[in-house]
Amino acid sequence: MTPATWSNWISRPSFNSLLGSNSKSSKVFESVVAEVGRFLKLHYLRSRSDAACMDIFYGKEVVSNLKLYFDLSGRTNMTQRGFRSLVKQLQFEDAQQYVAIPKIRIEDPTGKKPNSGSSRRPARDQSYKEGSGRHDLVQVFTTLRQKGVRTIIRVVVDDSFTPPHTDEAIEEALRGMDVEAWDWKKIDLSTEVIYTAAPRVRELHLYWSGNNSVLRGWSEEGGLKKLTELRVHAWIDCMKRFRGLLLNAEANVDFQQASQAIEEKITVALIDDGVDGMDWDYPLLGGRTFYPRNEAEHLNHPYYASATGHGTAMAKLINFMCPRAQLYVLRLEDHPSEGGVRQITAKSAAQAILAAVKKGVHIISMSWTIDPPEDEDVRRELEEAISQAEKANILMFCSAADQGAKQTDTYPSRATRRIFTIGAAGSSGETNSWVGNPDKVNFTFPGDRVEIMDSTPSDTTREISGSSAATALAAGFCALVLYCVQVRLLRLPEMEKGQVRRGFAALKKHEEMMKALQAIGTSPESNGKFITVWEVFGSAVNERDRYEDPERLIELISKIGARIAMNVNV
Repeated sequence: MTPATWSNWISRPSFNSLLGSNSKSSKVFESVVAEVGRFLKLHYLRSRSDAACMDIFYGKEVVSNLKLYFDLSGRTNMTQRGFRSLVKQLQFEDAQQYVAIPKIRIEDPTGKKPNSGSSRRPARDQSYKEGSGRHDLVQVFTTLRQKGVRTIIRVVVDDSFTPPHTDEAIEEALRGMDVEAWDWKKIDLSTEVIYTAAPRVRELHLYWSGNNSVLRGWSEEGGLKKLTELRVHAWIDCMKRFRGLLLNAEANVDFQQASQAIEEKITVALIDDGVDGMDWDYPLLGGRTFYPRNEAEHLNHPYYASATGHGTAMAKLINFMCPRAQLYVLRLEDHPSEGGVRQITAKSAAQAILAAVKKGVHIISMSWTIDPPEDEDVRRELEEAISQAEKANILMFCSAADQGAKQTDTYPSRATRRIFTIGAAGSSGETNSWVGNPDKVNFTFPGDRVEIMDSTPSDTTREISGSSAATALAAGFCALVLYCVQVRLLRLPEMEKGQVRRGFAALKKHEEMMKALQAIGTSPESNGKFITVWEVFGSAVNERDRYEDPERLIELISKIGARIAMNVNV
């Protein structure tokens, strides 16, 4: 039953006669149905197209005049009178899929400032009272509010004029609009403004000037932590934008030339419970399984299937970070233990690590932990396998135990210091409490409700939390670092390529990669654990508009590689 038919069903005579026209239960039922209808309406607006929502809400045979979005794209200037003439012709649903405002001024031909139509509280931002900042978009959102709009799933505003809107103008514009996804492009916007205007925001896009004090403000107790429903990490958003830049840059260079320039394809051994081939759209380097299904019959659980979907999720996180990383999938043997937790066998872990060494991969990603094996021979096998990977200069990443205060030393990290132990960080960069002793982790990466990036649209958003997700992101990030360094070979003369090759070779060593990651930047609040990507990768995204020739975008990637290589001893 669609949302459009619930109210009709409730008003049926048979239903009313059943409960009685004045029945309290009738009112309760109507309230429940209204809440369910609202829930489903928002679900469809988040996950379906405008056309699909129209069919669901009103039926395929009905043409509704109610609009599900408001978009001013394609305009650069507009008068208030023109705006009023436009919206006078439109009717809106109370919930909008999105409102998109480009870089536009809405001017008053009389020279008067636009009035928000509401009494204004004392200004917290003095510049608003003095008129030194913009406030013309207040009129847009006030009009939508007057037209019955109460919820906006996604707000996209390009506020890059100088001066931009004042903080109070932004708060006034979105007051009571119940915004879920915030993308208001104002540099160094205070999180207090976002909290005041949209306290229930679930997705957030922030734009940073490079000022470290702003970054600290976002990370403090009164910053992003106040947005309790925040789902998408600002870190993730930055890297999502960089991923788009990278793919765009690659699309504008000769494919064969670019492929030849990357002399070593970046290979990552993913040791987990397999990758579901039906839920994976990219070529795999291959794989092996160490999980027998029937040893007597020599039957196995294949590496291209995933028992829990965990390995598939880790693969997607690695691919999100480095689209050019080639995955070699090694499936572990695991069994259910008390409490329903899957217990990995140490023997299969040792076999998988040795297989990765034999394959000659650059990186091993292990989003799991193992308690010290009781069998001494198995323990030695596991430690020897890790030692072999260490000697082969394979960059190893494993998870923190996520046992909170009860944390004990676990494998693989227990076997050597030359392995990156990764813990989960929250939305503002703080180390999550379940990680336990932060001294036992080398770095923290996002690990709180991390969205799994699917290549195909889905009706549901899949999220994962914990140090396992953080580990996959870290391994993918390391792969991206190696890739960016090699991109420099694309445009350099032959006589200068030797230095790049030596830098790349050095980065394959644990100590040099450690220095490179630290040089990218870490937040002081995390005691140097949380990698801050804004200055290096975020700056590249901000620079893209300066490159009119799309073929030169690859230079931005090359610059990152050069910057990283500066901190490596060759």
